[in-house]
Amino acid sequence: MKLQNLRYAILAIILLLIPLNLNAAGKDNETSDLDSQFAKYKNGIQFYIVNGISVAYKKIMSEKNALRFHLDLSGRLSDINIDDHEVYETEYDTTSSEYDRDEKSNYQSIKLSLELLHSLNQSFFTQLYFGGGPFINYSRLVSENSWENSEGDDYHSKGVNKTFSVGLIGIIGVEYPIANRFALFAEYHLLLSHVWDNHNYDYERYYTDNDFSINHSEESGKGWEINIRNIKIGVSVYF
Repeated sequence: MKLQNLRYAILAIILLLIPLNLNAAGKDNETSDLDSQFAKYKNGIQFYIVNGISVAYKKIMSEKNALRFHLDLSGRLSDINIDDHEVYETEYDTTSSEYDRDEKSNYQSIKLSLELLHSLNQSFFTQLYFGGGPFINYSRLVSENSWENSEGDDYHSKGVNKTFSVGLIGIIGVEYPIANRFALFAEYHLLLSHVWDNHNYDYERYYTDNDFSINHSEESGKGWEINIRNIKIGVSVYF
């Protein structure tokens, strides 16, 4: 197990043990505040805060079943400037070059899923559940690289990668009530999807005004993908 995954697993265990401590501390005044949320409310909002940030709306249909609409938005933006110094040495000669390089990228992704959840077990402390349903996902990654060296070479490239996928998501999770209307939850997600991918790449390199090379390429593909997500942890608010 990777160290990062181990940290998340330890955090999940600590968070999910909090209700047990709360119950032990308040055993003398037991109320129905920590009863199953499915038995008390008809709606819930869930906020995912570990291994991704997203939000879901849960419509409770019975003590055993709920319908959930899940919206997952993610993005990344970077702009890095790098100064390189390279030395080439052979038995005949030694040369060096200075490079000024810029690396830029931006990434956006949106995933929508409709999930039917079914409770396996309901007790004062825990609620185990599983479920799944269809999802669609679209992502776009744009990356640009440019550099200029001390000899005057000028280079620029740009890649645009777009991915669209449709598939099914499987979920297994556990939820602990911690107070009236509030609960902590942790989930594993398994995704099976059919993926369509398109990639465009442009490359330009100028040695002098009259000596240059330009290239454009485009490729597309499709196929099946299985993705197991790390444990996701969040907070539920019921009303």
